[in-house]
Amino acid sequence: SGQPVKATSINIDKITIKRNGIDIEVKPEDHFEVYTGDTIEFDASVDDAATNKKITWLIAEGKDFVKEKSKENNKYVLEVINPGKFRVIASADNGAGISTSKDINAIRTATSIMLSSKTGLVPYVQGIDYVVAEGKDIDFEAIINPSDALGSDIIWSVENINGDAEVRLDNLGSNNQNQSIGNVSKKSFLAVKTGDVKVIAKHKTGRETHRIVRILPITTDIDLKADKY
Repeated sequence: SGQPVKATSINIDKITIKRNGIDIEVKPEDHFEVYTGDTIEFDASVDDAATNKKITWLIAEGKDFVKEKSKENNKYVLEVINPGKFRVIASADNGAGISTSKDINAIRTATSIMLSSKTGLVPYVQGIDYVVAEGKDIDFEAIINPSDALGSDIIWSVENINGDAEVRLDNLGSNNQNQSIGNVSKKSFLAVKTGDVKVIAKHKTGRETHRIVRILPITTDIDLKADKY
């Protein structure tokens, strides 16, 4: 009677990511990624029968990637400061040797994306960045800052904004330019039908930029006439 009872189990019950003023709750058992600048809150608990319910928190790996903000027994708050993998461990603080851990991967947040066309497009009028003929390739290059961000984190898409424009994605362009090297991502599209489209390069952390492309009919003939002079 009255003897201390050691913990027999410990669980991370809740993980909340605070990003740009928004709280994102994720399941502790799921794989997920965080971004530099995120704040992560962990909530853990030991079994109800344990006399001492205090929890000890520590970063076992990747200490250079995060910064501790607070420890309040069952709650642990970290700020992600560098990209990389880190491991959070929660242990029962009563000598029971019970612990649980969570491995998390942090990704560099893009600060800016420079989007340009290297081939296949011609600069056009204000409001329309480029013009291209039907059947031609639309080749774009996105350069992500900072330089240690990954080009593979760019998600490409095309939005029809005027007319019946149609653009094919992925490897259907003849240049087959679809690759990511370092912080550069290249993408080829194929212009199919006339109209205006918005080509969007969006980093997985949320930052994006776009260019407007006008697809015009192919010119098959040009009549050249002299005036009376």
